[in-house]
Amino acid sequence: AVMQSWAQILTAPRNEDFTIEPSRVKIDICGLTAICTCIEETPNGGQIEALNVYCREGGDWYMTLHMASPIFVRQSGPPPLDT
Repeated sequence: AVMQSWAQILTAPRNEDFTIEPSRVKIDICGLTAICTCIEETPNGGQIEALNVYCREGGDWYMTLHMASPIFVRQSGPPPLDT
């Protein structure tokens, strides 16, 4: 299921209207490894916290890990009481 999901993502037609813009980008480089953390902003106002790890080979950087999770913002006010 995971490989099928990636195949669908990588072979889907490119949608020019859907872009993800990074913010709060932090990059740490240690030798041939780079770690990038950022907030990815989606067109509909959503935010995703992301972690990307890169490896340098032959003068080029290759992404070896991408992990992301949506950021949920709690509405103001106290949480509802369980009754």
